Amino acid sequence: MIIRSVVLFIHVIGVLVLFIGIAFEWLSLESLRRSTTSEHASSWVWLHGMLPRVYGIAFAVLLASGIYLARRAGVFEFAWVRLSLGLMVLMGILGGPAVRSQVRAMR
Repeated sequence: MIIRSVVLFIHVIGVLVLFIGIAFEWLSLESLRRSTTSEHASSWVWLHGMLPRVYGIAFAVLLASGIYLARRAGVFEFAWVRLSLGLMVLMGILGGPAVRSQVRAMR
């Protein structure tokens, strides 16, 4: 029972990290739009370049803990669980190259 609680806590932490990453992405893009000097913009570009790693870690944590929790609760047979799992994998496949090309274009 304690393992389930720890995995659920890790899952919630993964969601928080994902939303913090989204907030930092918004902040960095907004600051890049408003920056007037290259020195000011370079720090925001660096932050924006770090975000794919943060997203990757958050998605890996969410995927692993979510699969464990779904199996443990016996809800893996529900369509919404399989659909959300498939969509997360699809986002990882399609979103990874798109984010990397945007970061390269900003540098």
